[in-house]
Amino acid sequence: PSPDEEALCLGAARNNYIFNGRQGNNALLDIHSTPHFFEVLYEMPFTSERRRMSCIVRSPDGTLLLLSKGADAEMISRLDPAAKIEYLSQHLELFSAEGLRTLVLCYRTISEEELTDFSKRYYQASIAVVNRE
Repeated sequence: PSPDEEALCLGAARNNYIFNGRQGNNALLDIHSTPHFFEVLYEMPFTSERRRMSCIVRSPDGTLLLLSKGADAEMISRLDPAAKIEYLSQHLELFSAEGLRTLVLCYRTISEEELTDFSKRYYQASIAVVNRE
């Protein structure tokens, strides 16, 4: 729905990762010409406060993935300290110097236990009148 997302989809398509739409809770992707269905379990939309959007999906092989995209400063602050942040930061500075807008995409594999814990907390937040954050 946004120019950023369209640009990301076009870039992915150039690398043979083609988003072919949604069917209910499933996102259909053609990955190197092979169709794959990813079950979308949760979607947390972008907000100016969070400065990112995230979703939790179940991949075709059953792996649970937390996928996030957002403002570079927000995403870098959430990376594992062992990540190659200097390499990423150098490239972000180069892109910024050219006047390009940047987003950072990240993912993490999560366990069934983490999903269960998140599900409980997400539900409680969804019904809360105060302190929904």
